[in-house]
Amino acid sequence: MTVPAVLPAPLPVLSGLPVPSGALDLPALPVPSGALDLPALPVLSAFPGTPGAPDLLVTLLLAGLAAVAGAGVGWWGWSLAAAEERTTLPRRWRPVLALATAIAWAAAVLAVTSPWAWPAALVLGAGVVALGAIDLRSRLLPNRLVGPFGVAAAVALAVAALGLGEPLRLAGAAAGAAGLFAVYLLLALVSPGSLGMGDVKIAAVLGAYGGWLGWSAWVATALSGFVLGAVMATVLLLARLAGRRDRFAYGPAMLLGTLSVVLLAG
Repeated sequence: MTVPAVLPAPLPVLSGLPVPSGALDLPALPVPSGALDLPALPVLSAFPGTPGAPDLLVTLLLAGLAAVAGAGVGWWGWSLAAAEERTTLPRRWRPVLALATAIAWAAAVLAVTSPWAWPAALVLGAGVVALGAIDLRSRLLPNRLVGPFGVAAAVALAVAALGLGEPLRLAGAAAGAAGLFAVYLLLALVSPGSLGMGDVKIAAVLGAYGGWLGWSAWVATALSGFVLGAVMATVLLLARLAGRRDRFAYGPAMLLGTLSVVLLAG
């Protein structure tokens, strides 16, 4: 027996009734201005305030590349030292020079603010390692290396000054070079046994870096060499690695002090 399906009666359609305009529209909720704006994410920049500055990842990549290149330069620097018998370094020093130059170049890229100044910092880093090692070993700063180091530094500092649009820095570099040269020349004349002419010549190059950065940096450059030199001499004496009448190599202290000033000045 089939039971007929019972369907509900259709609802009556209301038609023809007047509906006010907008009666069925949802009310607009008030939204404060800027409430839906996404907050700006901070950009990690190695050079704050520099238009188009690379971000931190790019800077770290450049520092890594600088370290690789610096290792090659340090490895080659050992060969330059070996070109003359009196400046030859032990073969076991070769990887040490490569590592030290790699660290110096990476630190230069990370610490120095403007890319225009990177070449000058890299030249200084290479000179610090190579010349410092030679002076530490042989108590000698050879003219055949000091001369090219000075020329490369002068060119790099000039490029940095012109690239930054601050040509007056060149006058500061020249004054700084002349000033520190005069100081060390006077000390060498007063006490010939304590300083050599190699120290006097390298002082001119280092003074250019200090003068390029400014008066206070020049003073720090001059003092850092004396302070680090005194510390190194004291350590050698206390460790009985040298006697009071031995001649100390002040070149490494001068070079390392200047590099420290440049990196801290940024």
